[in-house]
Amino acid sequence: ITAERINQYARYFALSGSREAMIMAARQIVPADPGMLTERIPAVAVPTLIVWGEKDALILPWQAARLYREIKGAQLAILRDCGHVPHEERPEEVARLLADFVG
Repeated sequence: ITAERINQYARYFALSGSREAMIMAARQIVPADPGMLTERIPAVAVPTLIVWGEKDALILPWQAARLYREIKGAQLAILRDCGHVPHEERPEEVARLLADFVG
């Protein structure tokens, strides 16, 4: 974690309403009925790219594999030596994956 990254987060958290927005988002992370959500995964019918960090300790990689199995036609990219925020930890690689995905 660099000082630059800490300062970047601090700038966003200093914006008006950001604290309330973060609290609201955190409260919605786990739905009241998680089973209802997981039951709907196979119904996803849009092109789907799943990008996951192999060292994600918050949402474990086996969950990415499950999404990949359950979403017909999904593509899966597991990034080595990467944690929970691949777009920040490996922005160039994620940008390349996205560009290839959207064609």
